[in-house]
Amino acid sequence: MRNQLLNNPVADRERNRPWREFLRQRSRLDFRTLAQTGRGIQRLARSIRNTEKSVAALSKNGFSNAVKAIRGEVDGDATTSQMIRWGGLIAEAVYRTYGFRLHQVQLQAMVAGCGGAIVEMQTGEGKTVVTGATAAMKLLTCESVHVGTTNTYLAARDLEDNVPMFSLLGIDSGLLP
Repeated sequence: MRNQLLNNPVADRERNRPWREFLRQRSRLDFRTLAQTGRGIQRLARSIRNTEKSVAALSKNGFSNAVKAIRGEVDGDATTSQMIRWGGLIAEAVYRTYGFRLHQVQLQAMVAGCGGAIVEMQTGEGKTVVTGATAAMKLLTCESVHVGTTNTYLAARDLEDNVPMFSLLGIDSGLLP
């Protein structure tokens, strides 16, 4: 039996392909690591979109219960699936608050920002909503999140715009002087 394993050409080929193990490991990476690669960002954004579709059917009470459940589930580090579910709830909260669905590129910006990237967006591309959604996404794994800006007026305006979404997600928010 041992000789059969040693002389197995399939096993020899697999041993000579260490990159396969690397790829297997990459498919099981955590959210933050995936959110730092282009393909990982796209994959996570697609997963969040699919979750958003399933969450869309929830009633107001069902949505509130789903938010409480995911926030109660996570203690410190969240798994990738928990982050995806939370992202779907955030995307649905955006729809219920503003009446529009996030575009795929906005979901990708939310994921990238949550992964620690600096995201550049042009005027009119939804920076206010994406920043609020990213802050909400980070709150699943952090005790508090601060969003900084150089303009006090814009900070107050953006907070005012995001408060309804934050309250739908059970998030307290405020403006620092």
